[in-house]
Amino acid sequence: MGNLIDITGQRFGRLTVIKRSHVDKDNFIRWECLCECGNTYFGRSYELRNGTVKSCGCLENENRHNITNKSTHGLSKLPIYKVWKSLKSRCYRNTDKRYSRYGGRGISVCEEWIKDPESFIKWANENGYRKGLSIDRINNNGDYSPNNCRFTTIAQNNRNSSNTHLTESDIDRIKSLHSGGMMQIDIAPIFGITQQTVSKIINNKTWKNEQ
Repeated sequence: MGNLIDITGQRFGRLTVIKRSHVDKDNFIRWECLCECGNTYFGRSYELRNGTVKSCGCLENENRHNITNKSTHGLSKLPIYKVWKSLKSRCYRNTDKRYSRYGGRGISVCEEWIKDPESFIKWANENGYRKGLSIDRINNNGDYSPNNCRFTTIAQNNRNSSNTHLTESDIDRIKSLHSGGMMQIDIAPIFGITQQTVSKIINNKTWKNEQ
């Protein structure tokens, strides 16, 4: 194991080493440390000296708490934060009325955005977001991610989703499925459209796919 380096009395982050304690099952020496919060922590010499451990665990808990508070409180008043929450809801909450058109057909939010609302907000502010605009997926069958999203007016969004998502073949198939006895409510999620859109297609009316 080499020569023992006595670290008694030394301070590492929030931990102050009190004394050598014991040898653990992996044959590493453990040092009894007193944390600023009052808890005791038994740390290995190398993890204390290289900064891997800086507290009994209270520092990590505080950091997680601060991130949560910042996400759910500091950002919650921003309109763009509501857009982020809406993306999560439509893709992952099966009680959301839009779920069948998003999460129900495999649309998800990229890992970078789903874990960190600030990352999404930063991207939005750098890519033309302003209040009143709607987020639009360039590929209507793709996920919400930086390379597949843009901000448009609601009218543009409707045109993009209605005019490019469904082909003539799709429309013919929708009519065929309905004439074959399939209900409109079951047809809609297959194509990622609303039941109202299915009805308009079947009845040869002007329609717009709701995004």
